Amino acid sequence: MDMIFKYAWVLFIVVNFINAFIMRRRVNPYIELNPELKDGYDKLFKNFLIYGNIIWIIVAIGDLTGQTKSIFDFLSPAQFNPIVLLFHAAIIVLWIVGSYWIFLNNGAEFLVKHPGFFNNGMPGNSNPLNKNTVKLFWILLIVGGIVGEIMMWKTSIPVKKFEYSPNSQLVYDFADRFPRFGFMLVPLLFVVIGFGIYIYNKKYVVNNSNSTLGFKRSYGMVFGIVFSSFAALFSVVSVPSILGEYFKTKSVYDNNLYQTTEGVVENYHPMPASGHDSERFTVNGIEFEFSDFDAGDYGYNNAASLGGAIKQGLKVRIGYFDNGSKNVILKLEIL
Repeated sequence: MDMIFKYAWVLFIVVNFINAFIMRRRVNPYIELNPELKDGYDKLFKNFLIYGNIIWIIVAIGDLTGQTKSIFDFLSPAQFNPIVLLFHAAIIVLWIVGSYWIFLNNGAEFLVKHPGFFNNGMPGNSNPLNKNTVKLFWILLIVGGIVGEIMMWKTSIPVKKFEYSPNSQLVYDFADRFPRFGFMLVPLLFVVIGFGIYIYNKKYVVNNSNSTLGFKRSYGMVFGIVFSSFAALFSVVSVPSILGEYFKTKSVYDNNLYQTTEGVVENYHPMPASGHDSERFTVNGIEFEFSDFDAGDYGYNNAASLGGAIKQGLKVRIGYFDNGSKNVILKLEIL
């Protein structure tokens, strides 16, 4: 899972190119009707790919140079990581450039003149864009972005240094963790997808005709509602649970309510790389158990078979607390 988050920038760049391909095919009927608009569409697609990938190129640089560990590092600008600050500065610059184009350089009018780039449907069978709608959408986008920036700066987790001896190696510190935003966004993404299915069928599928989704308009609308409802229900259950576990752990960490033990790893039981088991060991008779495939807590969960540090006979210092089901490792230091 960590590997997926580390190279998430690849996925976003690929998605941008796929979106460009889809939009390109969507505007072809408009170009056939008005060939003089082709140059304008070409300009839109070129700028979409350039400006749409700038921030992901910055993420790639951070990853490939080792300055960031995963895409989640970019959600904590208050850590003042140079590449993360560059990422957020680029976003602000894109907002400024986009606002200038939309409001002062006839960008909204340009988009209205080139239909099909954002709005779906075929010529004569789609809702035409309105320049005021474009401007309103952009304003909402900026407002949402500003709120997101404020939240990221205010909720960034301060990196606390685990005080360890000069000859030791700090392997894990909960201070470097933040909520699993990826897990929380997945069900919300499905809510959006379901709502999109509903809107698509309501606006663009003619009743009693075959749609690209293989069912009639009414069934498509019902499916979209049901799909969104289940995803929303899952979000209501999972998001509070993920956040609750994080803030519970953070409270224990910030208030030094955890215990510390130091000794040699004994009774070591490795986890196979395929999972289906857990990594287990004891230190001074205290039992620890975890798995890379367990996302239920925010402790150290990296088994040796997947790059973890624990092994038989290793001398360690561990900060931990009992969350009610197991001892969660908040700090791990190799001595």
